[in-house]
Amino acid sequence: MEESIRRWKITDPSCLLWRCWDDEHIVFNTLSGDAHLLNPPAAAALKILQKSCLSVDELTLEVARASSLEANPELHAHLQQFVLQLARMGLALPADDPR
Repeated sequence: MEESIRRWKITDPSCLLWRCWDDEHIVFNTLSGDAHLLNPPAAAALKILQKSCLSVDELTLEVARASSLEANPELHAHLQQFVLQLARMGLALPADDPR
């Protein structure tokens, strides 16, 4: 499947605890014990994926809308890498994955 249209979801949305101060977003994964410092677009992406199962194409549009950014190829590339990083950390998986 083409990566930009593969739909992604958060493995367990209830395992993420958030703290936000201005433009600093810290998310704590209660399953792994890891804390992650996120920039505003990454935080928006993760919060959106907590609620919805989306492709990177769709996620780019939603993050752009939520963050007042332009949905351009650069944002798309960053979000593609971010989603793959989430998958490597075990926080996200393809929606068609049976886990």
